[in-house]
Amino acid sequence: MSSGTPDSIDDKEPIFVDDNYIRIQQQRLLETYIRVCGFSSLNDPNYIPFKSIQNPGTLEKVIKLLPALRTVFQTYNIRSITNKRQDKRLVLNLLRQLLRHMGYTLHSRTYHLVNKSKITSSTKYKIIPLEKSTAHETYEQSDSESHQDPEVEII
Repeated sequence: MSSGTPDSIDDKEPIFVDDNYIRIQQQRLLETYIRVCGFSSLNDPNYIPFKSIQNPGTLEKVIKLLPALRTVFQTYNIRSITNKRQDKRLVLNLLRQLLRHMGYTLHSRTYHLVNKSKITSSTKYKIIPLEKSTAHETYEQSDSESHQDPEVEII
């Protein structure tokens, strides 16, 4: 039932979504998220201190970003997107999960500080790409080969 107006559904061409649409949106949201955390890009060579990543200001921005993250990331891949402020390190844990899902990880460096005879430690983080490994594929192949039935000779 077409009304003949340009807004009717029947008169429009079908909308095709690019095969990579979800992946593109995930990438855009990841880039937004890492900028909120203090990184300039996925290729940022600088280490960012824990306190710059996990602080009340960043937490509030991340909580506002959660609904958008829920639209393109699935909860079984990114567990922290369902979190309702229960996680003490929500920003950092969510960052780790998002990066891992997109093929990156956080490299950390911990250093000790001495202040008025108190020794404390602090951690800095840097984004690095995960290296593709064929170890999992090799394990699966060797595992499936070992379960083949041996030939039995009947006399």
